[in-house]
Amino acid sequence: MALKPTVMIGKNGVTDNTFISINNGFNTKELLKIKIQDGCELEKEEVAALVGKKTKSKLVQIIGNMILLYKRHDEPKIHLP
Repeated sequence: MALKPTVMIGKNGVTDNTFISINNGFNTKELLKIKIQDGCELEKEEVAALVGKKTKSKLVQIIGNMILLYKRHDEPKIHLP
């Protein structure tokens, strides 16, 4: 997928600044790619669940160390079945 990671999560894990970056990304995009770096102590599934719950976004998929999240805009550009 040509979408580049918007946020990278490293050894500090998921912080308040992480959520600010993710929410800022969702202001302009419906799909966000998050990269889990090697130093992160949380499992990628844990990160996906935590971020999804706090940002009210949906997990699309996890591939390797990448998490893809979707959050619908008021006027969506992406239509899911």
